[in-house]
Amino acid sequence: MLNSNVLHATKALNPSETTIQALHIFDPSFLAGKQGGKIEQTYILPLATAPQAEMIPLSPDKAEEAAILQRIREALFFDEAEFGYEMKLREVLSHIWLLLFTKSRPLLEHKGAYEKSNEKIKEMMIYIHEHYDRKISVEELAASVFLSERECFRTFRRCLHMTPTEYMKNYRLQMAEQMLANSNAPVTEIGHACGLGSSSYFGKLFREYARCTPLEYRSRKQGNG
Repeated sequence: MLNSNVLHATKALNPSETTIQALHIFDPSFLAGKQGGKIEQTYILPLATAPQAEMIPLSPDKAEEAAILQRIREALFFDEAEFGYEMKLREVLSHIWLLLFTKSRPLLEHKGAYEKSNEKIKEMMIYIHEHYDRKISVEELAASVFLSERECFRTFRRCLHMTPTEYMKNYRLQMAEQMLANSNAPVTEIGHACGLGSSSYFGKLFREYARCTPLEYRSRKQGNG
């Protein structure tokens, strides 16, 4: 299991053999639901933001880990056209996440620098989730958890491999996606509601992020295109 924002590469043990990679790639909010809620804070963020859990190896030779791999394989064969597909997928991925979380608890409970960074990054992420609709300076974000700006940057780099500003921008764009998919509010209104300002600036950022315009994204998600 590879966590968010972890640079990685894979290669076959035998270069002459053909390999097939079956992947589940999903945003943690698919399992967490409401941002800042109990499930996110108790089960998702502790694992998703833990520097010591950037990668969790799973081996079919170990019974406990083989069970997790089996569930991952099962989910790959769900029929996307079947009624309830998304609910069934979220159910099995939630179970997989819980198994991974349980397996990783001794690692997550390890005392030291990791624990301090983990707690600070969680607090700053929650602060952003609660105030993303307005301008947040790095100075304000750092002060919210009693850190210096320099340490704030270090913590984001250490835990999420990105700057605080990059995380804020990405989170706002994720919220914009939800607003576009679930409402008919004007693009200008959504740009301001998610803290990205004017429609022209919002449109530019959104095209870079989603490879389409906000209206094209809405049309696709609402089944109009």
